[in-house]
Amino acid sequence: MEVGLTSVMLGAGRKRTADSVDATAGIILKKKVGDRVEVVDEIASFYSSQDVEGLMEAAAQRIVDAYTIKVLGDEKGDYDVPPLVTHFVSKTGADKFDMSVLDEQS
Repeated sequence: MEVGLTSVMLGAGRKRTADSVDATAGIILKKKVGDRVEVVDEIASFYSSQDVEGLMEAAAQRIVDAYTIKVLGDEKGDYDVPPLVTHFVSKTGADKFDMSVLDEQS
């Protein structure tokens, strides 16, 4: 959610239907869930044609705040990656995804 809202902040999305979209704006995520991250690694790149003082710093801070980076796994480096899909959203609300349906199909 925060990545999407940050994209809107950069101009890549609309707050209202009348707003324009900046085709040059956006975020490229360089790391995904489960990737190894070193202190010097770049986790995202930001793009915007808006010339607003502090915009990139605010976007970067919002993404940093949205991420949780922690040490996982055992001494062999084995760890569990959380599921990519946890809920389905429809007109009536959000429903938790039942992972057991995947086990039934295999």
